[in-house]
Amino acid sequence: MQKRADTAGHGLAEELASEIATIPCINSHSHICPEAERLANPLDALLFFQHAYPRADLASAGMSPTDMELAFDPEQPLHERWGVFEPYWRWTRTTGYSQCILTGFRDLLGFDELTADTVGPLSQAAREFIAPGFYRQVLRHRAGIEVSVVNMEDLVEVDRELFLPLPRLNRFSMLKSVDQINAIERDYGVA
Repeated sequence: MQKRADTAGHGLAEELASEIATIPCINSHSHICPEAERLANPLDALLFFQHAYPRADLASAGMSPTDMELAFDPEQPLHERWGVFEPYWRWTRTTGYSQCILTGFRDLLGFDELTADTVGPLSQAAREFIAPGFYRQVLRHRAGIEVSVVNMEDLVEVDRELFLPLPRLNRFSMLKSVDQINAIERDYGVA
């Protein structure tokens, strides 16, 4: 039996991946903040990991709440924050959430790794990349996402060309006390 050349299969995989990339999709569950809020609060390389999911990976690796607070404090020097983050990075860099962040660093910012040498330049590249219109560039043009359903606590204005707001009704459906009912009445002027 003759062994098939790897290049034949590789070409088919590339062709298939290329074709799949042209299929528009809908992101049915997102917690993305409004672009204006993101522009007002620029990210550095470490702040991408403060989201609940990669943060949980860091906690599982043993990172304490105190260390997380320091690592994710943009008022502190980046090199000090990296020193706190790095020991846990070696345990979390292969998790699914970290790999997604690394994919973004590579595909959008041109950095293959997050290291002591790249954390500064990567942070600078992120600050330069995050400019008005970057949601449209990333979501629509790079990811092929036609619309993202945004889960939110309160209904806030969103770019309706990119986002469909989906307010959570937990405040109304998960009541546990009369005080919560009173708070709703106050907030909506029906007390």
